[in-house]
Amino acid sequence: MHYLLEKTKEKQVLIGYARVSTVDQVAGLEAQLRDLAATGCTEKIFSERVSSLAQRDQLAAALDYVREGDCLCVVRLDRLARSTADLLSIIATLERKGVSFAFWTSADRWLTQCHRPGS
Repeated sequence: MHYLLEKTKEKQVLIGYARVSTVDQVAGLEAQLRDLAATGCTEKIFSERVSSLAQRDQLAAALDYVREGDCLCVVRLDRLARSTADLLSIIATLERKGVSFAFWTSADRWLTQCHRPGS
């Protein structure tokens, strides 16, 4: 596990979100779920099989579920947001709630410092 995520884990509950665009992408969803669980997202992982253009009920549920001090984790940014504007809106929601987020960058590396409320 990446050191920064381990350090984050000590203070925060890690909440995962995974999404694939079609019901046929079973392997892709399973891979995201595996990666999230392997890095400590064991409290709760929200997942769905829906296009980013459709209503993302599980993303809405994840954003509602997270509490101050939690960390929302995704494997890739394109699984979370459909555009830069959408990402900024999600970040604003997380910031209002005092929630940070982490995403997978590559080769067993998590970026956890991309957003930390109050810092």
